[in-house]
Amino acid sequence: MLKSHPFIRFDRISPTGAKVEQTLRRMRIKPKEILKVNSVVAIIDLVRQNVGISIVPLFKHVAWTRDHSLIALQLPYGPLKRVIGILENDRQLDITAVVRQKLLQVLA
Repeated sequence: MLKSHPFIRFDRISPTGAKVEQTLRRMRIKPKEILKVNSVVAIIDLVRQNVGISIVPLFKHVAWTRDHSLIALQLPYGPLKRVIGILENDRQLDITAVVRQKLLQVLA
């Protein structure tokens, strides 16, 4: 599908776009690129309107598989990993401690 359908991509210089580009290279695919968009919501709306196909992050809070206007497929090689971190201001450790704890719970 990536070789034959119009492809809506993230800009390669964005972190998500770089991950998509890395995936396409690993798959040895050069899609028929028609648009560069840096918004998951905008890309999904364009895909729903049959403008093209895309590779987007699979957000946990979005029910992609229950949306009948989309077909969500897994990419080969498994999910890409993303490094995240938290910066804290030492004057507000009580506030960031709550955020840090919640983040650790979600990631566990």
